[in-house]
Formats: sequence, C-alpha cells, structure tokens
Amino acid sequence: MRNSVGGQFDRVLEIEARGGVWLHGPLELADDQRLSKLYVWLWQTPGNGPGGAATAVLDGAHFDNAAARGAGGAEWRTRADAIHGELRAGPAIGMALAILRRGNGSTDSYWWSDSNIRLDHTGVRGLTTDVNTKLAEAFQAAADTLKIPSAVSTAGAPKDTLELDNTLSWKTAAGNAATMLEHLQANILRPHVREHLSVLFLRFGDRAEGRTFLRKLAVLVKSARKHLQEVEDFKTTGKPGTSYVGVGLTHAGYAALGVDARRIPGDASFTRGMKDPDSRDKLHDPPASTWEPPYREEIDAVVLVGDATDGGMAATRDEVLDRVTGSITVLGEETGLGQHNGSGAGIEHFGYVDGLSQPLFLDEDIEAEKDNTPGALVWDPRFHLDRILVKDPAAPDPDVHCGSYFVFRKLEQNVRRFKQAENDLAQALGLSGGDCQRAGAMLVGRFRDGTLLTVQRTPGAPLAGSNNFDFSADANGRRCPLQAHIRTVNPRGSGGMELPAAERMHIMARRGQTYGERTDDPGIDLPPSSRPTGGVGLLFMAFNADFGQQFDFVQERWVNNPGFPNPNGGAEPGLDPVIGLGARKEGTYFPIWDAAASRTTAATPQAVTLKGGEYFFMPSLAFLRNL
Repeated sequence: MRNSVGGQFDRVLEIEARGGVWLHGPLELADDQRLSKLYVWLWQTPGNGPGGAATAVLDGAHFDNAAARGAGGAEWRTRADAIHGELRAGPAIGMALAILRRGNGSTDSYWWSDSNIRLDHTGVRGLTTDVNTKLAEAFQAAADTLKIPSAVSTAGAPKDTLELDNTLSWKTAAGNAATMLEHLQANILRPHVREHLSVLFLRFGDRAEGRTFLRKLAVLVKSARKHLQEVEDFKTTGKPGTSYVGVGLTHAGYAALGVDARRIPGDASFTRGMKDPDSRDKLHDPPASTWEPPYREEIDAVVLVGDATDGGMAATRDEVLDRVTGSITVLGEETGLGQHNGSGAGIEHFGYVDGLSQPLFLDEDIEAEKDNTPGALVWDPRFHLDRILVKDPAAPDPDVHCGSYFVFRKLEQNVRRFKQAENDLAQALGLSGGDCQRAGAMLVGRFRDGTLLTVQRTPGAPLAGSNNFDFSADANGRRCPLQAHIRTVNPRGSGGMELPAAERMHIMARRGQTYGERTDDPGIDLPPSSRPTGGVGLLFMAFNADFGQQFDFVQERWVNNPGFPNPNGGAEPGLDPVIGLGARKEGTYFPIWDAAASRTTAATPQAVTLKGGEYFFMPSLAFLRNL
C-alpha cells in the first residue's frame, strides 16, 4: 500500500552480518515538505523459521529532501537490527511511518505497509550478547553511509522557520530562526567565557519588585546572537566581548512572580525541585539537611555573571547587585575560577583536562570540528536543537521564544583522597614508572592531558582532547575500563541498555566551572598529602531539554548504576569511580593495556560530595522584558 506522497519498500531487502537488515525504498515529497523522522518495523512469522522482528529510525537530516521533491522521489536507506528472534532469507512484512514537516511549520504523518517483501542473504541470530558488543561499530557504519548532502541541513542555507529538530546556521538564520537567536540567552548554544564567575542565588519577597528586578536585569543579559557575533568580531579584530549575565528561575520562582501556573515550564523534575525526596532518591543524593545553607533554602532565581577577567566580572556583578531592592534576598554566592595546566588547557581539581566532547548545535561549530578532525568521522558531534532548547511557555510567542532547563550542582572534591586512590590502584596493578599515570586514566578514561586511554596506553597524543572516537575496538574494557568516567557519562553506542541512537538522546551541554583556590599546583606530580581535602571542586552546570531524559537519566541510569555500561552481559562493572554516588564495590582492571588478564582491586573511595543544587529554567529575553 502506498501513501499519497509515494512511500513504499523496495521488494528485496538485504540481510547483513550481525543480524542487521538494510531497509530501503522510494519516498516522494511535495514541494514544501521535508522528512523529519522515518520509523520502520520489519518482522517474519514463525512459519518461515523461528520468527524475528527488527526496527529502525531514520533522521531526516540523513535524507536528500531536495531530490525527493522531484518525480519518482529519492531513495531512503537505513539499517535495522533484530530486536527479537532470527531473521532469515524469505518472505517478510514491513511497515513504516513518515513524519513530514511543511514550510509553514505544520506536520503531516503518512504510513504504509508491504506484506510481499523478500529478505535475501544469510540470516544470523538477532540481538544477542555477542552481537551487542558490535552494535556501536555497525550503527556508525550505517551513519557514515547515510551522510547524504541535504538541502535542509546544508550549512549556510538561510532558515526562515524555526526547526528544533535540526541544527542551525546562526550566520544565515532568518525569520523565526533569527528571532529565536535574538531572544535566547547566551551560553546555551555555545559556551561563553566564564573564567571568572559569580553565581548569585536569590529569593523574591514581593511579586512586583521581583518582576521589576528581572526587567531591569534583562538590559545586562545579552542574546545568543550578540554573543556569537562578539566571538566572530574577536576572531577578526581582537575586540573583546562584553560580560556574560545569565538568569534562571525555579518553579517556586515562577510562582513568586505570579506567573499563571499553566504557563510555567512543566518538566517533572523542575516542578519538584532538587530538595524533594523523590528527586534525591532518584539521584542518590545525600539528605538536604547536609547541604550548605543557601541550598537548604527556597531558591527563586539564579544569576550568573562571567568574564575573562576578574575586573570585568566584578564590575558587572556590581551592576546586578545595584538592581537588587529591599524585598529581594541574596541567599548565597558561589565564585568560580578557572584552573589550567602547563599547556593552558582548562582542568578540574583532580588535574584532568575538562570540558571536552561537547554536543554541537550550530552548523558553524560542526563544520569547524570536522575541519579540525583528521581521518574518517567516527563520532558525529551534531545534535539537534530539540536536545537543548524548549519553547518558553510564558513568553509572548512560545513558537519563536525559547529557553532551556538548567541544572546546577556544587560538587566538592577531596583531591587528597582521589590522588591516594590513583596511587593505590597503581600499586595494586603493579604499575611502575611512567606507567603509573595509567592508573588515574583508568578511573577517568583519559590521561591528565586529555589523551584517550582507549586509543593509546601513554599520554601525549597529538590530538589529546579528541572527540572523534568510540569504544567499538574496546568492547571488553581491556584498554579503558567499562566503569571509567568517560564511558559512564557517554557510552558512545557501547552501553548495552539501548540502541546507539537512543543513547544520544541523553547527552547534555555542560557549562561547568571550578571553584576554590589552590596553594599547590594541580598540574604537577606531588604527594597526596600535599593536596586539599575540601574547599575546592566543580560548579557543575548543564543545559537540558528534558531533565528526565538527560541529566536525571545520566545520573540515575548510567553514573550511579553499578551494572552500566555492560555491552557483553558480564559482571557488573561498578559505579563511576569519579562521580558515582552509592555503595561501591571491588573493581576489575587490566594491568597490561589491551591484554586479557584482569585483576580485582579494592573499591575506589568516593572523593566527590554534593554540597547542594537546584533545577532552573533559563527563560527567553522576551519573557524577562515583558514581565
């Protein structure tokens, strides 16, 4: 059966190694349509063998929409993996659902089915433990195959409509897309310089004064468009940009301002707040009574002030505080200060290069990363706007005014304890000399300079901070342990719980900054006894489109899950040794890089402690200006 735009299956589909099936067929679009998503299901009845089923999702960015608008359409092609049973050569049944978008923003949905499909080539068993270890490699091969130039997603093409299910070229954005950038806060789509940072937590005592404060504060809050243009100007003229000011509200803050409850952002975690027992249970957080005083209070708003210089930050901070009137209480303040190694790279207090492997939402940033990445693209850094932006329900025009959910957590680092754990692990594994550095890399997943442990056994890689990698060649964790920090926060297709495309839905844009001053040098080797036990740490900050699918999911299902990642269905690897919260157990490590012999060692002690935090929503400038 065909739908009105010409969708169907090709009648002969190819069974591939590892249980996959290549699905393909023509799709014809109207002049103002483009493919957003294509969902495909395929199954065989037990009469043709044991029976089996497979499923796939094709993203519209990987389809030639321009060609599909011509007579006969264009071929779509994607790879499905067996999710049940075994697929063999012979008859099969298929069904597909295409979600199409029109130029005016409306959506069309079409489905079709075909009961006369034939599968050719030799079938293999579906998604078993052995197959699962190779899923990341197989899906990446499919993704590389599907990278067909698209008239919709080509960088430089003006975009009049606001398409959250795509990336965006800020330089050529027009119409609603340009309006969104003019009213979106800076630091969301691209990190803003925050070398010196002040974070102010506020409570509103009077509705009118709170609204007046935010309207006046909006003068200091630059738009995403202005921030991006300032960066461009700096590259060409050297002219420094202005300070960063960002503002977020809690659910209680919206209520304090008298915003209609129907127009308050509705994320469940945001509504509950981080102190709520359900939130703390989900995140494995300590009791709120143990948190530092500001976070035990009812916070209404957060204001961030950042700059490349201390003087610039302090001057802008004073401007913010000048707007604070009698009924507004400053509950507390955090001060962020960047830490750097000898090469000038930003590091966290354990001494490791930080802030790497960020999702990219702007075409210009995506192309720049590709240009700076030699060889084939292994990891796709592109993420659609709908993984970071949310329509602002309280803004004058939510269809073009967007914001983002913002999570803040103060994480204190016991550097002495972590450095002692590195030494203890090196001793337990019999590492000596320069190889001792590998012990810390086993906990983090990278050496201190950013070199990937899954790529080489020593630091000093030419592209130490590379984001172009996966774990397909290290499925057993013989190079980089399964429980290593970088694997638990982004398994890159090797988690074993979901398909790689689903794993990508949980990635979030991190914007953290270190806090606390050091009397020792975090970038050089010193005895653990000379390191601080507290007073330093990370102000963890990240932007989300959905806390339940991003921050909360990563914290609950990945970081704090002793059974994740587990691509082979073997023994539980244990919690993330860096930030995992909960009971810790013995760990399994491989003393010789990429060798089969493993060794069990004592549990890595917890060296990171939550001191407090909260969920916020960073509203549009249109909302702030119209209060």
